[in-house]
Amino acid sequence: MIQPDGPTTFYIAGPMTGIEDYNFPAFDDARDMLHKNGLVAISPADMDRELGYFKDGTESENLANYMKRDLEQVAKADGILLIMGWEGSKGANIELLVALICNLVVWVQVEDTEGNLQVIEAKPTPDLFPVMSHVLMLNTEGGY
Repeated sequence: MIQPDGPTTFYIAGPMTGIEDYNFPAFDDARDMLHKNGLVAISPADMDRELGYFKDGTESENLANYMKRDLEQVAKADGILLIMGWEGSKGANIELLVALICNLVVWVQVEDTEGNLQVIEAKPTPDLFPVMSHVLMLNTEGGY
């Protein structure tokens, strides 16, 4: 999975809305795994904490404001790590779209047969990310 000469900075994307503690523990686990492997992690959970969001258990801004901040961070990264449940997250899907447009490396967190979390590199193809197939065609054809 992790190559010394490969990407070094990953944006962590996954579900937050409607999940207990906004799924911060899952983001923290992903961040810690990246750090343990000598990589830099950009975590929206950490950014939220730094700004004091969700301190009282309520959302202090709307999705549009979060996405403006987060999409800028996605574009700065070398790759994106999609954590469990990303498929059902509007924000994570938008972040993935930006990552694909920017030709970032895509890693996906999966559960192995014994219930352990693993990270695999995903080769974006239309069958893997059907909603994103038009983006992949744009990138391979060199146009917008």
